[in-house]
Amino acid sequence: MAQDDTLNETRIIELIQTYGADLEAWPEGLSDAAQMYLDNPTPAIARAMAEETELDGLLSTMPDIEVPDHLYSAILDAAPKSQGANQRSGVPWSLAGWRTRFAACASALAMGLTIGLGTAAASAPSDDPFSDSSYLGFDPTAFSEGLEEVSE
Repeated sequence: MAQDDTLNETRIIELIQTYGADLEAWPEGLSDAAQMYLDNPTPAIARAMAEETELDGLLSTMPDIEVPDHLYSAILDAAPKSQGANQRSGVPWSLAGWRTRFAACASALAMGLTIGLGTAAASAPSDDPFSDSSYLGFDPTAFSEGLEEVSE
């Protein structure tokens, strides 16, 4: 039987260290593919299996730890809560958040109008139709000089 091309010796050793020596604890697809390597193991795979078999034996002698209900509840109560919804009303955003967003938009609008109107009031009125075009990056003198050259 040919060995699976997606697995190599390094990956098999990582899987042994992750899931242990008992293939029953491995995910189904991985245990089937690894079995081909374990039928004829390399020295490194055999060493990893021996180490994990010993560790699995030590862990199996450990007693199961029963967590008291009050400790379990205290840990869950101390865990961070989801920030997605207002837990009192069930609304996905709070009223204070809505007010803050409205105030930010109103402030931006007020600043834009203040700056825009202030700039317009500060500029002196002119009879030159191109006076405001310099704000747009257009140089009317260069354009008129070019016309004079063409007309000559």
